[in-house]
Amino acid sequence: PTRRSSDLMVRLGANREVVGRWAAAHPSGLRCALPEATYLSWIDFAGTPIAAGPAAAILEGGRVMLNAGADFSRHTDLATTTFARLNFATDDVVLGGVLAGIDRAVAGGERPRM
Repeated sequence: PTRRSSDLMVRLGANREVVGRWAAAHPSGLRCALPEATYLSWIDFAGTPIAAGPAAAILEGGRVMLNAGADFSRHTDLATTTFARLNFATDDVVLGGVLAGIDRAVAGGERPRM
């Protein structure tokens, strides 16, 4: 492997751990599937105020785009409506901003809309 690919693998591993620690400590009880061979993480927002459509709520309330879980289970019996997919192949500053945006969206979902 080249130094560049080795650096990339280190970055992805570090980001994977950041996402895992963030989800485990989240006060809303998020569940997160940490991948072994990709840079895409599945986050389950069941039990949060944004569970009915987390990706749309995160885009609106957190100004961060995640992929809706339901987009990946069409024509199957899998229930993925409460999931969103996070791409963590980025630098630590951007990842921090993404996680902060998700936090804002989850917290904003707790307030009644007028």
